[in-house]
This record gives sequence, structure tokens and C-alpha cells, in this order.
Amino acid sequence: MPLHDHISSVLSLARTIRDGIDDSRTHTLVQNESLRLLINTLLEVSQPGHQRKMAEDAKKTVAGMIAPLINDERTGGSGGWL
Repeated sequence: MPLHDHISSVLSLARTIRDGIDDSRTHTLVQNESLRLLINTLLEVSQPGHQRKMAEDAKKTVAGMIAPLINDERTGGSGGWL
């Protein structure tokens, strides 16, 4: 799930920048590329349909990726785990 990794990395960057803010000053220097990445990620996450994609990705569990559901196609089988 690269989306999760991307957003987690940007959140980490945002926390680092926030924690480095000097409250005694009115302006804080932020590198252009860092600011651009933060703004682009915020805009990307706010797009319609993006929350649906994130919800779909969240439904995928580690167990589901390791041991996917096996359909029991035998006669009288209930479907599911064998």
C-alpha cells in the first residue's frame, strides 16, 4: 500500500516542521520542496473519492494478504476457510 507509506512520510515531515516552529517569531523558514510536498499531499487527500480509496485500502488486512479467502466449492461447502 504505497499510499499509506506516502501519507505517513508526509505526516512525519509535517510533525517535524511543526515541532521546529519558533513561537517567538512570526515567520518560519521551510524549504520550498518540503512546503510543496505538504501542500500537494493536502490537496491530493482532499480530492473527492480519495477517502473512498483510503477506506478500501484500510479494509485490506495483513492476514488477508498472507492467507486470502479460499472459496470452498465442494458440494455442500459453505464457502470460506477450508
